[in-house]
Amino acid sequence: MSVYTTVGRDELSAWLAPLGAGALEDFAGIAAGMQNSNYFVTAGGSRWVLTLFERLAPRELGFYLDLQDHLAVRGIPCPRPLATGDGHLWRMLAGKPAALFTCLPGVYIEAPTPAHCQGLGEMLARLHLAGADFAKPLPNPCGAVWRATTGRALAPLLSEDERGRLLAELDFQAAQDYSALPRGIVHGDLFATMPCGRASGSLACSISISPVKTACCSIWRSPPTTGATMPHTCRRWLPATVPGVRWRRLRKPPGRPCAAPPRCASGCCGWRSGTTRAPAKW
Repeated sequence: MSVYTTVGRDELSAWLAPLGAGALEDFAGIAAGMQNSNYFVTAGGSRWVLTLFERLAPRELGFYLDLQDHLAVRGIPCPRPLATGDGHLWRMLAGKPAALFTCLPGVYIEAPTPAHCQGLGEMLARLHLAGADFAKPLPNPCGAVWRATTGRALAPLLSEDERGRLLAELDFQAAQDYSALPRGIVHGDLFATMPCGRASGSLACSISISPVKTACCSIWRSPPTTGATMPHTCRRWLPATVPGVRWRRLRKPPGRPCAAPPRCASGCCGWRSGTTRAPAKW
């Protein structure tokens, strides 16, 4: 259950007032997610999502909320935070920083098709391009420095064989030159349950806000990068039964510059430099 902080009806009603969302009608906890407390809120005849951030520092929170507002204004289908009359996107509620978001339409895609994969790839490409002029980039908190530091700290805990393979991979990644790769805003936390389909067949994709693997400024990889969590989506959306079609649809969206030939320069997705196909396990 993703409700770690309990909110009272009266305090929520008072908190909603400056947002102009209308009178509180109903609210209920959302049994999903891991990092934050989430509620469905019905107010003024509309449905919203209330999130209380359990771990994010104010500086980080400001980045994510400003980014979601920036993307939503540019037509990216992501939850948009509602601002008060004086422009505040978050305020304290029940002792935690909190924000109210628009509720995305759509349903969880139980059995994604190649068309869904193409739609997801196109949506991620649009996200990358829409974030190109975002003025407040946040460095990737799980980038090369974090990988090297964390990997070497964990190495002594591994078996000799695992330690050797990990250190060899870290050395390989450290020797790569990433300076020529295009970079910009990436999703950073795209799990298989986040894309939701609409009746029209289009896709909406929730930008998950969590304290580690989140939206940030990083390298655009091919397929469209989602930071360290891309394999989670690939295992769900790209099963071994039809890897070729779905993989090609996801990794080659139109309209976004991409290194050629397509490959993952860092090896984070299980590829090696020079490899042009997905690992067999995907």
